[in-house]
Amino acid sequence: MGLVAPAGRVRVDCHLHTVASGDAVLTLEELAERAKQTGLDVVCITDHNVTTAAVQATERDLGVRIVVGEEIRTPDGDVIGLFLTERIPYVLPLAEVISRIKAQHGLVYVPHPFDLARSSLGRVLPGLCAEDAVDIVEVFNAKISNPALNQQAADLAARFALPGGAGSDAHDAPGVGAAYLEMPDFDGPADFLAALADAQPTGEFRDHAVRYPRRSGLPRPRGDPRTSAAEVCRFAALGQPVPAGRGGLDLLRGAILLQFPPWFPISRPGKEYILACAERAAPRRVCVEFRNRTWMTDENQKETLEFLSAHRLPYVCADEPQGYPNSIPPVLAADADETHVVFNNCYRDYAHVNAGQLAGLISPSPPEI
Repeated sequence: MGLVAPAGRVRVDCHLHTVASGDAVLTLEELAERAKQTGLDVVCITDHNVTTAAVQATERDLGVRIVVGEEIRTPDGDVIGLFLTERIPYVLPLAEVISRIKAQHGLVYVPHPFDLARSSLGRVLPGLCAEDAVDIVEVFNAKISNPALNQQAADLAARFALPGGAGSDAHDAPGVGAAYLEMPDFDGPADFLAALADAQPTGEFRDHAVRYPRRSGLPRPRGDPRTSAAEVCRFAALGQPVPAGRGGLDLLRGAILLQFPPWFPISRPGKEYILACAERAAPRRVCVEFRNRTWMTDENQKETLEFLSAHRLPYVCADEPQGYPNSIPPVLAADADETHVVFNNCYRDYAHVNAGQLAGLISPSPPEI
């Protein structure tokens, strides 16, 4: 295809992110340049839980039409609102988020519904479609490497006679335009929804660009005392001591955090492995983080905490609440006189909710919020 849509038709990237998302590096200036290069006519800016950049983009002449959107985290997974007039907080139940989107005469767009690597609505999506709660299902997401997952979304959209969307899900300039819809021109959300009946999705898999340049592969000069944190962890994992005189452990101004992945469930061998890692990392203390929920379910939480306490292994609860159906349940337990809780890089509404819940749980001596 050429870089210009046929007369009367437009190319729409339904799903992308700018620096306002917090996990993206795409600026509005880069977006404008890439939209021109890729022949996009319309872009839906769907930053995570904010609309500031999208609104700002509508107030500038970027050479491309902007649809204000927002990708909103809910306990059931992510959902996108398109054609929004105000931001929707991401601490709300899914039903309320959908209600707020529709109250703005916006459109409910379901992104990457069956991608298990991300917060997706696939588990509850059939029910939502049956209730007429969904307007558009994303049938092509350019960040999904397995075509079967996009096809699964397309099959579900067809089963419920719902229109399909296509988005690059770009978080950087090279990703913009990797997927889009070519469709009749439109004016507003109702016209957009009607025009989707004659939309043609186009796209290709395009992974995220490397965010940071690779370090030089040249060897360090002899006598260089530095040891990277990665090297320290490698030495610990292999049961090897950090080379004397290199001062590598001094780079880790505290304990070594061992983050155990989603495929590491609770088990006796798992506990033995954790203790082996802690022994190898000595004399530096080890902290533990789990990403498999079996360690902290109602049935296993007491056993896990007793195990960690018995072996003086601090438990780190990061990125909580994660919001995924299979994520680690939030844990509130402390056996020290002093406990520190950090709300790091939180949106205001979420930080206040978290702090308020924490104050109630540790009452009658609530902390300062």
